[in-house]
Amino acid sequence: MKREEVVKHTINCRYTLHDCPDKACDKRVQQWLAVSGKCWHFEQTCEYCEDKMEAASMADHINKKCTKNTTSCSDCGVTIKLSEVSQHRDGSCPEASVACKYVDYGCTHEALRKILGAHQDDCIYKVVAVVGDKVKAQEKQIEKLQKQTEDQERQIMELKEERRDCISWDDVFSLNNVQGGPKFKPTEAVMTIYEDMERRMEELKKELTDLEGRQTVMVLNQVMPIKDQITEIRSNLGILKMHMAWLMNKSREEVERSRLANRSVSSTSRTRGSSDSDGEAGPSTSRRLSDGSNGIPRL
Repeated sequence: MKREEVVKHTINCRYTLHDCPDKACDKRVQQWLAVSGKCWHFEQTCEYCEDKMEAASMADHINKKCTKNTTSCSDCGVTIKLSEVSQHRDGSCPEASVACKYVDYGCTHEALRKILGAHQDDCIYKVVAVVGDKVKAQEKQIEKLQKQTEDQERQIMELKEERRDCISWDDVFSLNNVQGGPKFKPTEAVMTIYEDMERRMEELKKELTDLEGRQTVMVLNQVMPIKDQITEIRSNLGILKMHMAWLMNKSREEVERSRLANRSVSSTSRTRGSSDSDGEAGPSTSRRLSDGSNGIPRL
């Protein structure tokens, strides 16, 4: 099918996807359902297997996938799936009327499949079929070679258009136009181009390898000083930690000493205060009056 025919077919194909007619629905639906003007994206139950699915997929399920949607063959009466009716009639139904397999060579006989084998064994076109099969195989081979040749010529033209600035490639193509020069076949020209591309790829690989090596050396040269600096910083941090620990210990010792000094001073002051109070109270209690009355009033 030609490209323009494919475009026309796509426009009119009943299976082309379109936006759902319901503006509130953001899903797509096949064209033969979209013409109904309603949304088919709702849950529906299969009448045969009772599986639940969207109504938009129900027809495809019933015709191709449903295992319980069966029917009877109109020729032999056997029960088969609805989706396998065509396959059964075309391939295995014994009561189906089919043409002789040598119909392409001139035989017009038709019979039921179950008795057609006897005719095909004695068919007069059987001898012609042997030669015909060889001719068909040769025709297929010729078509294949023609297609390969067309593809090669197309690739050559594309490469020639893309690489017009490549002198060596242009020379390969221009040699055919030189009077008395060698004539190159399309395959030879393609091989020449392929070899040139391989050579260029090898050169690019070497350049990339050299570039990676240079970049690795540059990175190492930049990383090594950084490593030395990091080592020096770590050693300095260790020294700082030692100094900080020493200072913390000294500060703790000073705090402890000040606490002990305060405690000793407070205990000494308390001891002195108690002794002074005892000395003042003793003489006052032992003092007596000169008349021996001890302060008792006289009558």
